[in-house]
Amino acid sequence: MTMEEIADLIAPPEEDIKAVQDWLDNYAVKHSLLKSRDWIVAELTVAQAEKMFNIKYSLFVRRTGRKVSATLDPYSVPFVVGLLQLGLIC
Repeated sequence: MTMEEIADLIAPPEEDIKAVQDWLDNYAVKHSLLKSRDWIVAELTVAQAEKMFNIKYSLFVRRTGRKVSATLDPYSVPFVVGLLQLGLIC
């Protein structure tokens, strides 16, 4: 099979991809769709993530001295994006 044929089998519908891309664009998040069309790679700041997912990140320091940004909050996503994530919209 070619990569295109595999992508045709595994990729979500175009409207689902567009819904996620539109959501990312709403927050000015840099993103790209992989050739397989089943994965979107996004690069965003902590501030963007906090706003997008309605969470607060904190800076934690491990015993080794390494600093890690993480959240203990449950995240939220727009209803349509959440349905896509759960596989309830295909």
